[in-house]
Amino acid sequence: MKVSFDFDGTLDREQVQKLALYLLTLDVDVWIHSARFKASDVRPNWNDDILQIANNIGIPISNIVLTESYDKSIFLEDFVWHLDDSSSTIKSINENSNCKGIYYSQYRDTGWEKKCVELIKKKRS
Repeated sequence: MKVSFDFDGTLDREQVQKLALYLLTLDVDVWIHSARFKASDVRPNWNDDILQIANNIGIPISNIVLTESYDKSIFLEDFVWHLDDSSSTIKSINENSNCKGIYYSQYRDTGWEKKCVELIKKKRS
């Protein structure tokens, strides 16, 4: 069972990292899908923060996808859910894939954590 997190504005937040850590204890396959681009000569350390947090949490580097601003829905077909702080990304995922897009906001309670856990439980039963 695979789940996915956006990075900027989502998995870079400590409360979201706690959920990712918890899911790993349940043997859930945790991934990162970020709209960022790969590192380049101009920006050689561009993604060091993603790599550091992934390493701290225990997410394998092979589970990090940099979509280079392509629509994330094309990468998420076999995922249970994707958590993201972009409402337009969530809309696209929900309209164009079987993955459930869940909206995260650091400013208001969207029920994101409950939705994520409930979908995992539902998928397991």
